[in-house]
Amino acid sequence: MPYYMLQAAYTPEAWKAMVKSPQNRMDAIRPVVEKLGGQIEGGWLAFGEYDVLVICQLPNNVSAAAFSMAGAAGGWGQGHQDDAADEH
Repeated sequence: MPYYMLQAAYTPEAWKAMVKSPQNRMDAIRPVVEKLGGQIEGGWLAFGEYDVLVICQLPNNVSAAAFSMAGAAGGWGQGHQDDAADEH
């Protein structure tokens, strides 16, 4: 299954909600990734243009796009997705 790297920047409203009620965001997105037939390899907060980086395995580009759309609907202000190399 191919690996995908997704980067996202949170909206100010999303940051405000996370400061008010901190929670593990990987626990929040894990069911979405699993419903799409994938699994999360890891996720990290970052400094710079993007606030979070997630590496996951998903069945195909359609699933990766659906995950990106779900993230945008959930408060990602902007996102970026890269295909990673297939497992050999």
